[in-house]
Amino acid sequence: MRLLLLSLVFLLTACANPTRQDFNTWQVAGEDPQQFLSLPLASGQVVVIGSGAIMDMGISLIPESYPPYLHAGILVIDDGSPYVYHITGVAGFNLTGLPPTDVIKGKVQRTPLGRFLRRYHHVAIYEPTGLDKERIAAYVRTQLREEAPFDPYFNFAEHEKLYCTEFIALALEAGGAERFELPPNRPNRSVSVVLGWLKIPDQGLLMPSDLVAASKRVALLSTRHTLTEIYLLNALKEELHRRFTCDQRLGNLFVLERIRRATEKAGGQIHGCGSGAVSNGRQGR
Repeated sequence: MRLLLLSLVFLLTACANPTRQDFNTWQVAGEDPQQFLSLPLASGQVVVIGSGAIMDMGISLIPESYPPYLHAGILVIDDGSPYVYHITGVAGFNLTGLPPTDVIKGKVQRTPLGRFLRRYHHVAIYEPTGLDKERIAAYVRTQLREEAPFDPYFNFAEHEKLYCTEFIALALEAGGAERFELPPNRPNRSVSVVLGWLKIPDQGLLMPSDLVAASKRVALLSTRHTLTEIYLLNALKEELHRRFTCDQRLGNLFVLERIRRATEKAGGQIHGCGSGAVSNGRQGR
C-alpha cells in the first residue's frame, strides 16, 4: 500500500503543471503575465527539443550540418490553455528480426505544454515571422482530428504518413512558408547502410533547426538542466558530429550487432565511406 501511495504521488507530481521554481533554465524574451507561466505564447509557434539520448545522438550524425534539435511540434492555445501538437511513433514487439521501423506505429498527439516541458531535456520556442499562424493551427488541428499516422520510414516524397518535422513543415507551409527542401545527408557509407536496413530513403532528413532557421527564439526552458549543462551537451554533440567524418563507422560509437548480422546476411558489411565501403566477408569490423 505504501508503494502504491508513493507511485500515485509521483504520477500526480509528474502530471502537474510546472511552476517557475521548477525550471533550472529560464530564458524568456518579453514575458506576458496573462499567459501560461508568463511565457510569450501564441498559436502557431514552433516548439523544438534538445536531447541527450543515445538514439537521438545517433540521428544527429546523419545530416551533413549539425542539428541542435531532434523533435518539433506546433504550439496551439486551445480554450485558453497551451498544447503542443506533434507526431511520434512507438515500437511494438519485434520477435521476427524485422527492422525496428517495420513495427513502429503512431499518430498526431496533443500534449499539454506543462507535460511536454517536463518530458524533455530542454525545450525552445520559436516565433515564425510573416506567416498566418491561425492557418498553421488549423492545419495541425485537422491532422489531429483525422488521426494522421506516423511515418517510420521518414519518406518526405509522400505525405500520407508523416514524420515529426515533415508534419511541422507542412503546417508552416499551410501558413504561407515557402516549400522546405531536404538538406543532404553526410556522405558516410556506414550511415547509408543503416538507413538502407531501416528502409529509410537516403535522400536527406528535415531537421527541426531547418524549420526555425528564420525564426526568433522567444524561450529556452528546462526543468532538469541548467543553461551551462545545456550548452555543454550541445557542444559535446556538435564535436561528436564534427569528428564523425566519412571514414568513421556507426559501429565505433553504437552497439549495432543486429544491423551487422542483417547486413552480412545480405552480403554486405558496415564500413566507412568511399568505393568498396560495403564489402563481403568479415574483414574490417
